[in-house]
Amino acid sequence: MFPPLLKPGDTIGLISPAGSLYEEAPYRQAIHLWQSLGFQVKCGRHWQAKWGYLAGTDEQRLVDLHTMFADPEVKAIIAFRGGWGSARLLPHINFDLIAANPKIFMGYSDITTLLLAIYARTGLITWHGAVARDLGDDFTLSRLHTLLYQSSATTTTVLQSCNMLQADNELIVIKEGVVSGKLLGGNLTVLCSLIGSKYLPSWEGAILFLEDVGEATYRIDRLFCQLKLAGILDKVAGIVLGAFTHCPEGKGDYSRSLEDIFRDYIMPLGIPAFAGAQFGHIPQKVLLPVGADVLINAAQGSISLI
Repeated sequence: MFPPLLKPGDTIGLISPAGSLYEEAPYRQAIHLWQSLGFQVKCGRHWQAKWGYLAGTDEQRLVDLHTMFADPEVKAIIAFRGGWGSARLLPHINFDLIAANPKIFMGYSDITTLLLAIYARTGLITWHGAVARDLGDDFTLSRLHTLLYQSSATTTTVLQSCNMLQADNELIVIKEGVVSGKLLGGNLTVLCSLIGSKYLPSWEGAILFLEDVGEATYRIDRLFCQLKLAGILDKVAGIVLGAFTHCPEGKGDYSRSLEDIFRDYIMPLGIPAFAGAQFGHIPQKVLLPVGADVLINAAQGSISLI
């Protein structure tokens, strides 16, 4: 179920469901950006709340999430930032309310939790893309226009020549092939933290997309091992890897590259897969519809909505 697309003049709801921002400037900049694009902006009641490293108490953040989905004026909801805290809300979210009020919901990083849980529990397609604080570059804004304003049936997203730590601006084809499936994924660490819960969708025949930031390569290895042991890697039909930013390799005999780890776990699967797609913790990123049917061509490094 795709949410209704945006129109100029629509109201954008901005909330902080996870971590807080400790400076006021990014909040103001996000509001001014959306207003400059011709939208009305409505902020959650607790949008600037702080409770340690969280953007307010669980109750405060939950109220803002529910209020934005219930508000008929709000046509899209965008998180100010990720951080940590989204998973604390899961047992208390009213998914029936969300299903009854489908609208665009967008974010990435820790917001992966909400993107996957909302899709899994309601069937509503969510958007893995920029958070409100980092939507200021022309590339990302152009992708926002392309994906949210055009017909979902005709939009095509091509992901090529993207940033990877070990091979900037290089498409890495792990296994050639063309395959279709539902596009599911997000931040690797956050996704793995949900394994065993009831808030993940079915992975059978899915196209798994992953990114991460600030994790040493041995930790990336451990996370991929968790995906393997949980049976997720054996179920998916294809894999797309985005930016793994600031993921340092070890030194000397302890050194293994990200590409080594990717190939360790993906090559034996025999499914189409590529790395280097332009999403993740990087300045310029495409937007990906979580739960949408897509076709990937690993040799071309492309994803197309079907």
